[in-house]
Amino acid sequence: MTRRTLAPLALAFALALAGPALASEASEAYKQAKELEKAVSRARDDAAEAEAKVKLEDFCKSAAERLAAGKLSKMDMLYLGYVQSYGGMHDAAVATMRQAVADPAETKFGANVHAGLVDALVAKGDLATALEEVRAMRAQYQDHKLVKTQAMKVGLGLRGARDYAKSAEALELSLAMNDLGAAKTLVNDYLLLGQQDKAVATAERAVEMATGPDKAEMETVLAITRKVGQPMPLDFAAFVPAGAPPELAGKVVVLGFWNVSARTLEWTMGVLKSIHSGFGASGVETLAVTTYYKKDAETGQMDEAMPPEKEHEVANLFRSQYGYTGAVAFARDEAALKEMGLSGLPYFMVVGKDGKLLFAHVVNPASGSGDVELLRDTIEKATQ
Repeated sequence: MTRRTLAPLALAFALALAGPALASEASEAYKQAKELEKAVSRARDDAAEAEAKVKLEDFCKSAAERLAAGKLSKMDMLYLGYVQSYGGMHDAAVATMRQAVADPAETKFGANVHAGLVDALVAKGDLATALEEVRAMRAQYQDHKLVKTQAMKVGLGLRGARDYAKSAEALELSLAMNDLGAAKTLVNDYLLLGQQDKAVATAERAVEMATGPDKAEMETVLAITRKVGQPMPLDFAAFVPAGAPPELAGKVVVLGFWNVSARTLEWTMGVLKSIHSGFGASGVETLAVTTYYKKDAETGQMDEAMPPEKEHEVANLFRSQYGYTGAVAFARDEAALKEMGLSGLPYFMVVGKDGKLLFAHVVNPASGSGDVELLRDTIEKATQ
């Protein structure tokens, strides 16, 4: 994992609470390093990015050497560890954070210090050890919200590394602290491990925990989880372009769900385009399934009088805009979407040659999440 994905929320939280009274040379160095890291992220081209990286690394190396030569408090060691992580000095960062955790000095930010060690291990890419430290945090700080945050972070990192068993362990910690955000990914981890019973049980737990819209969403997840490995009828009102729908029998069918208002529309179309071009010759049919019907793309208003031809026109507009040449489908109605497990966007499904459901998941579009690679792996296995 690169330093550009390092997200020291625990330290930011501590700084916000501590205020100017605890300002030190180490905390100021951390703030400067963070600003320089932002400059790397904002770079407009490769040359600018390379220049920004050199500035960041030079500053962090110089600041780390200066700080390490002095007497540091427990909190200052935390700041130093983050400076080292920003500068790519991951081994040094982990060592510094361990020293901070071991320091017997009392501080109300003890959980933040331990969370810093987890962040340093994640930045280094040592996710297995990071999981061990999350367990240690749980034992020491019980239900502190940073335990939940770090468990989720480590769980997602392990999932990106395709270690679904350890990812499930981390996400179980998060869910145990009532973090519903972990539920859907944990369900999918168990499905990937071939443990459908555990996946169903996890979804059932989440339904019991949830209220309001969250409960309805988890009920949808539970229903689709129970259908994995079962026949999945694909019932659509129409296809674009107009005419006979593509023949789906005996093919692997990949469905990517979209609507004209979703921020992930372009990304979803890009994934479908890649799958269509990469797997089309292997008997894979892609369907860009719209989740909005009779909606004017210009005004955003529903128009119940909109004829199918107009809906097709709007869908073709978006299909052409993003260069996707596969089929576009309209779900029969909202009930059909629920039956297919749609609980959020971007959402993808894979149905095997035998018509059985293989994959149904809200896909994380973030780089490094591993979800798109997992989707492609599922398709490749289904074509064999």
